[in-house]
Amino acid sequence: MNSIDQLSQLRPSDEALDALWFPAERTAVLDEVLGGPVVVRPRAFAPRHPRRRTVAFGLSAAAVTAVAIAVPVAVLGGHSHDSTPVADPTSMPAVTTGPPMTSASATTAALTTSVSPAPVDLMKPGQFLHVVEVEKEDGQWSDYQQCTSPALDGTCKTDLVTKTPPVTHYRATHESWTAADGTTWRVDHVTGSDPETNGSTNYYKFPPSFGAYPYAPKKFADLPTDPVALEKVLRDYNSKHYAGQDADFLNYEMYDAVHGMLNTRVAPPKLRLAAVQVLEGATGITRGPATTDSLGRPALKFVATNTKTGSTDSMLLDPKTLEIEQESSTMPVSIVLTYVYKSVDVVDTVPADVLQKAVAQN
Repeated sequence: MNSIDQLSQLRPSDEALDALWFPAERTAVLDEVLGGPVVVRPRAFAPRHPRRRTVAFGLSAAAVTAVAIAVPVAVLGGHSHDSTPVADPTSMPAVTTGPPMTSASATTAALTTSVSPAPVDLMKPGQFLHVVEVEKEDGQWSDYQQCTSPALDGTCKTDLVTKTPPVTHYRATHESWTAADGTTWRVDHVTGSDPETNGSTNYYKFPPSFGAYPYAPKKFADLPTDPVALEKVLRDYNSKHYAGQDADFLNYEMYDAVHGMLNTRVAPPKLRLAAVQVLEGATGITRGPATTDSLGRPALKFVATNTKTGSTDSMLLDPKTLEIEQESSTMPVSIVLTYVYKSVDVVDTVPADVLQKAVAQN
């Protein structure tokens, strides 16, 4: 067996890929890519879709790390949804709405009726959104096959051997500074059970990101802030791009869409409020009782299950700003991914050593 055959065995089937990333969605992404620069990211920072990592179930942990990507926020700056500049916290009271949402698909009434300004809402020209996040990965990836006696011509002298990856305990602290145009500088401090990455520090500079979805930052201004109208936009999009999928999966994609919007950290207050109200009224998405995150901060908890992959995802939101404080994904291969946003604030400068050491990512 040559090396190409070995790689072919590691590749997920077309059916498995289509189940996680449908042809219509791939086409939409390709159209967007062809219209702008391709942006490739190293291991996830603010994981826009951590669930997408399940496509690599058949690969080794090293291979999974190699294909993981992240998309920094796109456009920042102290503006509300109607583009009115925000001068200071006192000029921006909490946004409130009228009656809770009602729609044909809603099973519970929305409980959240107000939202307070987040740090990004108060950001002034020339400032940077400063985020400190801790990423944790615990558990064990699925078995994979490996040739223990490769020949010089690329063939395998013996049969492939099934390998069981070691239990992993990966830790990374990601500290980032994002300018109003979306340019992001980031420092990664990595520790954990992998001797190749344990103790490493890496510096990156990312260009502004792009997106093909209706919840991409550049399209936020076009989204309605009425929860019933927003739900219809998202459900229509999901029904079109995930045609033929069952209702349970479409309900999960509603969670994924709202997560995508909130995780950019640039969704304006009214849109954040409407997005959370969509979750509260959606079928198949559970809002738990008031709780706290791992740092003891008050939180609203939402949980959804991806019926295609079997992963269970949750996010904890600040009950005032409706920004994500913590999120996790539990996968059927005994891997638990957790992301804790320790702090989010606005600063005037990026540290000089970060500017000097950051390696541009194209």
